[in-house]
Amino acid sequence: MIPPASLPGARRQAVAAGRGAARWLDRVMPPGAMLSEAFLRPVAGILLLGDPRLALPVWLVLLLDPRLALGGLLGLAVGHGLRQALRDEANSIPGGSIGTNAFLAGLAAAWITRFSGAGIVAELVLILGAAAMASVLALALRRALAGTTLPPMVWAYCATAALLFGLFPEWALRAILATDWGQAPASMADWWSALLRSFGAFLFSPNPLAGMAIALAILAWSRIMFACGLIGWAAGVLVALGFLALGERFCWLPASYNFFLAGMALGASVFLPARRTLVLVAAAGAFASVVSIGMQYMLAWSPAAYLPIPFGLSVWVGIGSLRRTATNGLFVATRIRDRPRRMPGPASASPRAAGARASRSWSCRWAAPCRSPRASAGR
Repeated sequence: MIPPASLPGARRQAVAAGRGAARWLDRVMPPGAMLSEAFLRPVAGILLLGDPRLALPVWLVLLLDPRLALGGLLGLAVGHGLRQALRDEANSIPGGSIGTNAFLAGLAAAWITRFSGAGIVAELVLILGAAAMASVLALALRRALAGTTLPPMVWAYCATAALLFGLFPEWALRAILATDWGQAPASMADWWSALLRSFGAFLFSPNPLAGMAIALAILAWSRIMFACGLIGWAAGVLVALGFLALGERFCWLPASYNFFLAGMALGASVFLPARRTLVLVAAAGAFASVVSIGMQYMLAWSPAAYLPIPFGLSVWVGIGSLRRTATNGLFVATRIRDRPRRMPGPASASPRAAGARASRSWSCRWAAPCRSPRASAGR
């Protein structure tokens, strides 16, 4: 770590101010506090972020829509309560914890009941029931996958949300028609707006402000992760535009966050970031795009086609198909752990270790690099 005294004047003051703000935030809201673990870490885990306080911008945006904020809050409360009742301590699995699935299920239930006219009691019961179902499914899935290399992802949320959309199709249609998903980009400014809207669509808030908050949170955690996600998103959009040129008819914008998350996860989380992984990042975004297009036709344009199913499939296929390749040295894989791990020390001259620290993603906070047999034999 560079001491502030060795930096130029203005930069030294900026670094000192940043470190002072970080120390103040550590005192006000410690990362391990109950509030952070129950209501911030699951939200940060959606975006594969290790610092729970990076969920604060997401909460600020959700507060602009009290219904969504209440749905997410109730979902987290249910997930935390069930986790405590079942004495399950694994709350730090990136993108697949009980709280993460419960939070997203609460958002989906709050969104679909916006124009239901069912009454506040029925809506609250539906939100709490969806969160409870997602929590139980997430716990069962995580324990079922405990002996494998596959992370639980947000499959519990996808199953719960798909069930909601199937049971209440009229409510889902009303919610879709009342939500502004954006238009096809026509200029460079429109493309940036489409990218930000796609971020917000993951949380049922497809507006540039929500996307900006999510983008800033990811950039604050790791610029490498954001760059990988951007490459994956661009590759997925190119594939979608290619299918449109062939005469296919589908809506790619609301589901395009899958392209970003798939590239970000495989390029800087499941595998350590390197130049050769850029091909993997682009392939992940393209694969997620093809899956998303196919799901829209298979599910007859149901809202379930826009869930993060392509993201989860991309990660699972990447892990399942390239895990052995990673051990042979082509890619450097990581092992996902249930509990956080300390950051590696500064004394390391290995380029691989430096890349792992630079990514500041799963590979640093929750995972350890898988050594190849050749590297292990040389030790």
